[in-house]
Amino acid sequence: KSSKGARSERKGRHEQIFALQLMMDLSKSTMAQLKLEFEPEEGSAIPVKLERFIELMCKYLPLIKTLDDEQIGSLINLFDEIDINGDGTMEWEEFTSFIIESVLVVQQDTVARNLYHPARVVDAVSHGYINNLAYFGDIPNRLFSCEELNKEVNVYEPTTGAWVGAMSGHSGIVTAVEHVSMSTRNQDKADTMLYDYIATASLDQTVCLWDAANKYQYLGHIHAAESKSEPSLPQTALCWDPGRGILYSGSLRG
Repeated sequence: KSSKGARSERKGRHEQIFALQLMMDLSKSTMAQLKLEFEPEEGSAIPVKLERFIELMCKYLPLIKTLDDEQIGSLINLFDEIDINGDGTMEWEEFTSFIIESVLVVQQDTVARNLYHPARVVDAVSHGYINNLAYFGDIPNRLFSCEELNKEVNVYEPTTGAWVGAMSGHSGIVTAVEHVSMSTRNQDKADTMLYDYIATASLDQTVCLWDAANKYQYLGHIHAAESKSEPSLPQTALCWDPGRGILYSGSLRG
Protein backbone atom coordinates (compact mmCIF):
# COMPACT_ATOMS: atom_id res chain seq x y z
CA LYS A 1 0.00 0.00 0.00
CA SER A 2 1.09 3.54 -0.58
CA SER A 3 1.63 5.82 2.42
CA LYS A 4 1.07 9.52 2.95
CA GLY A 5 3.68 11.63 4.66
CA ALA A 6 1.02 13.72 6.32
CA ARG A 7 -0.58 10.75 8.08
CA SER A 8 0.07 12.23 11.52
CA GLU A 9 -1.82 15.37 10.51
CA ARG A 10 -4.93 13.29 9.75
CA LYS A 11 -5.27 11.55 13.07
CA GLY A 12 -7.92 12.89 15.40
CA ARG A 13 -7.02 13.26 19.03
CA HIS A 14 -9.57 10.60 19.96
CA GLU A 15 -7.96 8.04 17.62
CA GLN A 16 -4.51 8.85 19.02
CA ILE A 17 -5.61 8.20 22.59
CA PHE A 18 -7.57 5.10 21.58
CA ALA A 19 -4.54 3.70 19.75
CA LEU A 20 -2.40 4.38 22.83
CA GLN A 21 -4.85 2.43 25.00
CA LEU A 22 -4.74 -0.48 22.55
CA MET A 23 -0.95 -0.57 22.71
CA MET A 24 -0.93 -0.66 26.48
CA ASP A 25 -3.32 -3.65 26.45
CA LEU A 26 -1.31 -5.74 23.98
CA SER A 27 1.17 -8.08 25.68
CA LYS A 28 4.14 -9.58 23.85
CA SER A 29 2.43 -12.96 23.52
CA THR A 30 -0.77 -11.30 22.34
CA MET A 31 1.17 -9.37 19.69
CA ALA A 32 2.67 -12.63 18.43
CA GLN A 33 -0.75 -14.30 18.23
CA LEU A 34 -2.32 -11.28 16.59
CA LYS A 35 0.42 -11.12 13.97
CA LEU A 36 -0.38 -14.71 12.97
CA GLU A 37 -3.92 -13.58 12.15
CA PHE A 38 -2.49 -11.09 9.67
CA GLU A 39 0.48 -13.19 8.50
CA PRO A 40 -0.10 -16.93 9.12
CA GLU A 41 3.17 -17.80 7.38
CA GLU A 42 6.42 -15.93 6.90
CA GLY A 43 6.15 -13.80 3.80
CA SER A 44 2.40 -14.28 3.44
CA ALA A 45 -0.19 -11.68 4.36
CA ILE A 46 -3.96 -11.71 4.72
CA PRO A 47 -5.42 -8.19 4.43
CA VAL A 48 -7.95 -7.71 7.23
CA LYS A 49 -11.31 -6.08 6.54
CA LEU A 50 -13.29 -4.01 9.02
CA GLU A 51 -15.52 -6.81 10.31
CA ARG A 52 -12.54 -9.10 10.85
CA PHE A 53 -10.60 -6.29 12.56
CA ILE A 54 -13.39 -5.80 15.11
CA GLU A 55 -13.53 -9.58 15.69
CA LEU A 56 -9.77 -9.67 16.35
CA MET A 57 -9.94 -6.78 18.80
CA CYS A 58 -12.68 -8.58 20.74
CA LYS A 59 -10.64 -11.77 20.69
CA TYR A 60 -7.25 -10.44 21.81
CA LEU A 61 -7.90 -7.35 23.90
CA PRO A 62 -8.77 -8.29 27.49
CA LEU A 63 -10.90 -5.20 28.10
CA ILE A 64 -12.96 -5.51 24.93
CA LYS A 65 -15.17 -8.61 25.06
CA THR A 66 -18.54 -7.05 24.46
CA LEU A 67 -18.74 -3.81 22.49
CA ASP A 68 -21.06 -0.88 23.02
CA ASP A 69 -21.87 1.63 20.28
CA GLU A 70 -19.11 4.02 21.36
CA GLN A 71 -16.41 1.32 21.24
CA ILE A 72 -17.60 0.09 17.85
CA GLY A 73 -17.50 3.65 16.57
CA SER A 74 -13.95 4.09 17.90
CA LEU A 75 -12.78 0.89 16.20
CA ILE A 76 -14.40 1.93 12.91
CA ASN A 77 -12.74 5.36 13.08
CA LEU A 78 -9.40 3.77 13.93
CA PHE A 79 -9.72 1.36 11.01
CA ASP A 80 -10.51 4.25 8.66
CA GLU A 81 -7.44 6.17 9.86
CA ILE A 82 -5.16 3.19 9.28
CA ASP A 83 -6.69 2.39 5.87
CA ILE A 84 -5.02 5.39 4.26
CA ASN A 85 -5.69 4.37 0.64
CA GLY A 86 -9.34 3.55 1.29
CA ASP A 87 -9.37 0.01 -0.12
CA GLY A 88 -11.17 -1.35 2.94
CA THR A 89 -8.30 -3.52 4.22
CA MET A 90 -5.56 -3.30 6.83
CA GLU A 91 -2.12 -4.94 6.94
CA TRP A 92 0.02 -5.85 9.94
CA GLU A 93 2.72 -3.26 9.29
CA GLU A 94 0.11 -0.53 8.90
CA PHE A 95 -1.56 -1.55 12.16
CA THR A 96 1.61 -1.61 14.28
CA SER A 97 3.16 1.49 12.72
CA PHE A 98 -0.01 3.51 13.28
CA ILE A 99 -0.23 2.54 16.93
CA ILE A 100 3.41 3.39 17.66
CA GLU A 101 3.22 6.62 15.68
CA SER A 102 0.18 7.58 17.75
CA VAL A 103 2.10 6.88 20.95
CA LEU A 104 4.93 9.14 19.79
CA VAL A 105 2.55 11.91 18.75
CA VAL A 106 0.75 11.85 22.10
CA GLN A 107 4.08 11.90 23.94
CA GLN A 108 5.38 14.78 21.86
CA ASP A 109 2.21 16.76 22.51
CA THR A 110 3.23 16.86 26.17
CA VAL A 111 6.55 18.53 25.33
CA ALA A 112 5.22 21.50 23.39
CA ARG A 113 4.96 19.83 19.99
CA ASN A 114 2.52 22.58 18.99
CA LEU A 115 5.20 25.20 19.63
CA TYR A 116 7.38 23.88 16.79
CA HIS A 117 8.82 26.56 14.51
CA PRO A 118 11.00 26.05 11.41
CA ALA A 119 14.65 25.95 12.38
CA ARG A 120 17.46 27.80 10.61
CA VAL A 121 18.74 24.47 9.32
CA VAL A 122 16.54 23.84 6.29
CA ASP A 123 16.84 22.54 2.76
CA ALA A 124 14.64 22.45 -0.32
CA VAL A 125 12.69 19.32 0.62
CA SER A 126 9.47 19.25 2.65
CA HIS A 127 9.86 18.91 6.40
CA GLY A 128 7.79 17.24 9.06
CA TYR A 129 8.32 17.18 12.78
CA ILE A 130 11.82 16.33 13.91
CA ASN A 131 11.71 13.20 16.05
CA ASN A 132 15.37 13.12 17.02
CA LEU A 133 18.67 14.93 16.48
CA ALA A 134 22.08 13.31 16.81
CA TYR A 135 25.63 14.65 16.78
CA PHE A 136 28.63 12.34 17.10
CA GLY A 137 31.99 13.66 18.23
CA ASP A 138 33.88 11.27 15.95
CA ILE A 139 31.94 12.52 12.89
CA PRO A 140 32.89 16.20 12.95
CA ASN A 141 30.55 18.90 11.66
CA ARG A 142 27.64 16.58 10.85
CA LEU A 143 24.15 16.80 12.35
CA PHE A 144 21.69 13.92 11.81
CA SER A 145 17.98 14.77 11.82
CA CYS A 146 15.17 12.17 11.98
CA GLU A 147 12.27 13.80 10.16
CA GLU A 148 8.79 12.35 10.42
CA LEU A 149 7.26 13.52 7.14
CA ASN A 150 9.91 11.98 4.89
CA LYS A 151 10.60 8.84 6.94
CA GLU A 152 14.31 9.48 6.47
CA VAL A 153 17.38 10.93 8.13
CA ASN A 154 18.75 14.16 6.70
CA VAL A 155 22.38 15.12 7.28
CA TYR A 156 23.42 18.75 7.71
CA GLU A 157 26.56 20.77 8.26
CA PRO A 158 25.54 22.56 11.47
CA THR A 159 27.96 25.47 11.18
CA THR A 160 26.52 26.59 7.83
CA GLY A 161 23.12 24.84 7.74
CA ALA A 162 24.03 23.20 4.43
CA TRP A 163 22.26 19.96 3.54
CA VAL A 164 24.80 17.17 3.01
CA GLY A 165 22.68 14.13 2.16
CA ALA A 166 19.84 11.85 3.21
CA MET A 167 19.39 8.23 4.27
CA SER A 168 16.13 7.08 2.66
CA GLY A 169 14.78 3.55 2.75
CA HIS A 170 12.64 3.06 5.83
CA SER A 171 8.90 2.62 5.30
CA GLY A 172 8.08 3.94 8.79
CA ILE A 173 9.11 6.92 10.89
CA VAL A 174 12.82 6.88 11.82
CA THR A 175 13.15 7.19 15.60
CA ALA A 176 16.88 6.86 16.39
CA VAL A 177 20.36 7.22 14.90
CA GLU A 178 23.63 5.75 16.17
CA HIS A 179 27.25 5.74 14.99
CA VAL A 180 28.58 2.18 14.88
CA SER A 181 32.33 1.95 14.33
CA MET A 182 35.22 -0.30 15.30
CA SER A 183 38.95 0.06 14.75
CA THR A 184 42.06 -1.90 15.66
CA ARG A 185 45.54 -0.66 16.51
CA ASN A 186 48.56 -2.34 14.89
CA GLN A 187 52.10 -2.69 16.19
CA ASP A 188 52.98 0.76 14.90
CA LYS A 189 50.16 2.17 17.02
CA ALA A 190 48.25 3.19 13.92
CA ASP A 191 44.49 2.70 13.91
CA THR A 192 42.86 0.68 11.14
CA MET A 193 39.11 1.07 10.67
CA LEU A 194 37.30 -2.27 10.64
CA TYR A 195 33.86 -0.82 9.94
CA ASP A 196 32.18 2.56 10.07
CA TYR A 197 28.37 2.59 9.90
CA ILE A 198 25.38 4.74 10.72
CA ALA A 199 22.54 2.68 12.20
CA THR A 200 18.93 3.86 12.08
CA ALA A 201 15.91 2.44 13.91
CA SER A 202 12.34 2.80 12.69
CA LEU A 203 8.71 2.07 13.43
CA ASP A 204 8.80 -0.22 10.37
CA GLN A 205 10.34 -2.83 12.72
CA THR A 206 13.81 -2.71 11.15
CA VAL A 207 17.30 -1.42 11.91
CA CYS A 208 19.18 -0.23 8.81
CA LEU A 209 22.92 0.20 8.31
CA TRP A 210 24.50 2.91 6.15
CA ASP A 211 28.12 3.49 5.08
CA ALA A 212 29.35 6.47 7.12
CA ALA A 213 32.51 6.77 5.01
CA ASN A 214 30.84 6.58 1.60
CA LYS A 215 28.05 9.16 1.36
CA TYR A 216 25.77 7.17 3.67
CA GLN A 217 25.02 4.46 1.11
CA TYR A 218 22.49 1.83 2.20
CA LEU A 219 24.13 -1.44 3.26
CA GLY A 220 21.25 -3.57 4.53
CA HIS A 221 18.74 -4.06 7.32
CA ILE A 222 17.64 -6.51 9.98
CA HIS A 223 14.19 -7.15 11.43
CA ALA A 224 14.27 -6.29 15.11
CA ALA A 225 13.08 -9.25 17.17
CA GLU A 226 14.26 -10.86 20.41
CA SER A 227 14.49 -14.26 18.72
CA LYS A 228 13.50 -16.00 15.49
CA SER A 229 10.31 -17.23 17.13
CA GLU A 230 9.27 -13.72 18.24
CA PRO A 231 7.62 -11.14 15.96
CA SER A 232 9.63 -8.08 15.05
CA LEU A 233 8.58 -4.89 16.82
CA PRO A 234 8.74 -1.17 15.99
CA GLN A 235 12.00 0.24 17.35
CA THR A 236 12.39 3.52 19.24
CA ALA A 237 16.00 3.58 20.51
CA LEU A 238 19.58 2.57 19.66
CA CYS A 239 22.74 2.39 21.75
CA TRP A 240 26.21 1.34 20.56
CA ASP A 241 28.64 -0.24 23.05
CA PRO A 242 32.10 0.02 21.42
CA GLY A 243 33.75 -1.90 24.24
CA ARG A 244 31.72 -5.03 23.53
CA GLY A 245 31.04 -4.32 19.87
CA ILE A 246 27.27 -4.67 20.44
CA LEU A 247 24.45 -2.54 19.04
CA TYR A 248 21.41 -2.49 21.31
CA SER A 249 17.95 -1.56 20.09
CA GLY A 250 14.81 -1.00 22.11
CA SER A 251 11.08 -0.97 21.48
CA LEU A 252 8.32 0.42 23.66
CA ARG A 253 8.35 -2.99 25.35
CA GLY A 254 12.01 -2.73 26.22
